[in-house]
Amino acid sequence: MASATHPNRLSGLFAAMVLAVGGCRSTPVAVQSLQRDRSERQVSQAVVLWSEAVLNQDGMPVAQGFTAKVYLLGGSDPRPVASPGKLTIYAYDDTLVKQAGLERLDPRPSKTWELSAAQLERQLNKDAIGPYYTLWLPYGPVAKDDRRYTLRLSFTPEKGRRVLSEPAQVTLPGVGAEKKQAAS
Repeated sequence: MASATHPNRLSGLFAAMVLAVGGCRSTPVAVQSLQRDRSERQVSQAVVLWSEAVLNQDGMPVAQGFTAKVYLLGGSDPRPVASPGKLTIYAYDDTLVKQAGLERLDPRPSKTWELSAAQLERQLNKDAIGPYYTLWLPYGPVAKDDRRYTLRLSFTPEKGRRVLSEPAQVTLPGVGAEKKQAAS
């Protein structure tokens, strides 16, 4: 008999909640009210919604990278929690590996981002689902060709054990990709 706390059941229930609410709307909520609403539940799962993004500011070089919406889940309750701790995000460049049809040769990430508890606290928001963290992770300038990455997030709470998200693949489109699409 399956337990109600099985991670796949929580992910499924959480995914259903996300689809039911829909969109990327957030409710302007004071961080202080989110801090008061902190749960004592220990984080047992991190669910991350990844996307590629481009930052284009006047007078600055164009930067390409990833955005993430991070929900932390605790225990058998599928509702997200706000929890003090630090985040580490790992990016593995799979571009050449995928082109050659090989397995990953180097187990080390090509890029790593770390957010302290104080930095993470500034990224705290709340939507109809519950508290979440928004991240912008710049990778570098826009490349000529598409680049494929595997992303994984690690959350280390102040109390409790480290939690890893499921790996996710995200493609950063290159400027050459636009030319290929226009030609076809």
